[in-house]
Amino acid sequence: MKNTLAARLTLAAVSIVTVAAALTGCSAADPGGSASTSSPTQTAAAKVSPDQSKAEACTVVKAGFDKVQRMQGEASAAMSDPQKALDLLDQMNDTVTSIKDQVGNPEVKAPVDKAAAAVNDLATLLHGYVKNPATANFSAIGEKSTALAQAISDVSGICA
Repeated sequence: MKNTLAARLTLAAVSIVTVAAALTGCSAADPGGSASTSSPTQTAAAKVSPDQSKAEACTVVKAGFDKVQRMQGEASAAMSDPQKALDLLDQMNDTVTSIKDQVGNPEVKAPVDKAAAAVNDLATLLHGYVKNPATANFSAIGEKSTALAQAISDVSGICA
C-alpha cells in the first residue's frame, strides 16, 4: 500500500468505526438488571475494591461505553483528518482504560481488563499504520478487531 492520504484516511476510519462498533452490544445491555441511580464516578470513588457489586461495576461499564459510542459522532469529521482520527482513537482508548480503573468486582473486572487491553492493542497497531500506511497489515487489523469484538462480547455477557 502506498503512503497516500487516501490510505491514511481509510485506516483512520477503520480505527474509529471498529472501536465504536465493538462497543455497541455492551452499552445496550442493562447493567446487571440494576436500576441504580448512582453515577459511575460516585460508584467508582465509593467502591473500586473487590467488594464492588456486579451491578455497580456494570453501571460503570455501561456509562463508560456509552461515552465511547457518543464519540462515534465525531468520527465523520475525523475521516478527513488522520491526526484528528488518531486523537479520537486515543480518547476512546483513554476512556476504556478509565472504565477499567473504576471496576473492582472480580467477575466484571477480568473481561473489562481484557477489553481495555484489546482496545489498546488495536489503537497501538492502527497508530503505527496511520503514520506509515505502507506497513499496514489488514490481516493483523482483522485479528485485533476480532479480539476486541470478542472481549466486548464477553463484557456484554457479564453485564447483560
